[in-house]
Amino acid sequence: MSGPSPAGPKPLIWIDLDHSPHVLFFAPIIRELEKAGAPVLITVRDYAQTAELAVQHGLKATVIGKHSGSASSVRKLTNLYSRAWQLRAFAQDKGIDLAISHGSRTMVLAAKSLGIPVITCYDYEHISSRFFHWFSEKICVPQVIPAEFWKQQGVDTAQLIQYSGLKEELYVYGFRPDEKVLQEAGVRAGERFVVVRPPAELAHYHTELGAQLFDALLKRLVREPGIKSIVLARTAEQSERLQGQYGVVGANMVFRHKALDALSLMSYAAAVFSGGGTMVREAALLGLNVWTVFGGRMGAADEHLIAKGRLKALRTPAEIAAVVIPQQPAVLTEQPDPGLAVFLAQQFLSVARKQPFPSLVI
Repeated sequence: MSGPSPAGPKPLIWIDLDHSPHVLFFAPIIRELEKAGAPVLITVRDYAQTAELAVQHGLKATVIGKHSGSASSVRKLTNLYSRAWQLRAFAQDKGIDLAISHGSRTMVLAAKSLGIPVITCYDYEHISSRFFHWFSEKICVPQVIPAEFWKQQGVDTAQLIQYSGLKEELYVYGFRPDEKVLQEAGVRAGERFVVVRPPAELAHYHTELGAQLFDALLKRLVREPGIKSIVLARTAEQSERLQGQYGVVGANMVFRHKALDALSLMSYAAAVFSGGGTMVREAALLGLNVWTVFGGRMGAADEHLIAKGRLKALRTPAEIAAVVIPQQPAVLTEQPDPGLAVFLAQQFLSVARKQPFPSLVI
């Protein structure tokens, strides 16, 4: 597929990155937009590894606002309006033609208050999504989310930008592992290890079951002979708490919260376990040995991978105890780039140029 058409006006596009996975999703799209001559303004929320990853991917971004640091609805709502006001001040009078995010409520509020058209992307349908449906001109989602969901939500399919595959397919298939990550992660030559991603404890979809499953997983791994567990915490606070709770039990478990090349690290691991979504999907698409201990309602994207046999779900402590950890890392699955970055850049430019929107799915 060829790149976005350079024909037509060069709209100014604003992209907000409010969580770490969004950097990986948008980086290839931003490159395609810039190839087409469309300037892109980028804002980043200071949360998890988002700002660090933006720098690592060469994105020139303005850091605005941070996470509330709490699961409290009141604090989240206060933080929502605070960051939205900051984003509004940033975007005002810049002549922005289109605002795009992967589920940034603060951007949606800021953009709508300025009359800027909005595209919201998301790939987990069991979030509180009606806000996005009401205030976004277009909703960008993977095609695996069933049509019945949109009917229940009252969403007209004309509002949708649907793409084949999963969002992680924008970047995983061009990936080549880099061995230097092993030294950065503290892995010795020939050492057998697993990668662990904790659940998103501050997210509204985090459940008590998810906490129990993750606890059972770490209690199992900390006693696992001959295997190091590298726990990639979401925040410094989570890393410190988990280390205090589990790290003193044995020396075979280490905790990290700084950004690193997680794709490369997973590719060298005997197995990957995660309480979240993005990393399990990355690992599954790469053909790695991967299990999810997500305790919430499974999304269509993960169910798609489970049905294809590329992802395994652990739903009880007994199932976690029974897992046989492979002796060796899996061989990476080689697949061609499906061209999603080009496709989505074309769709976004069509909206930004106020052209008739093509109902295309690659």
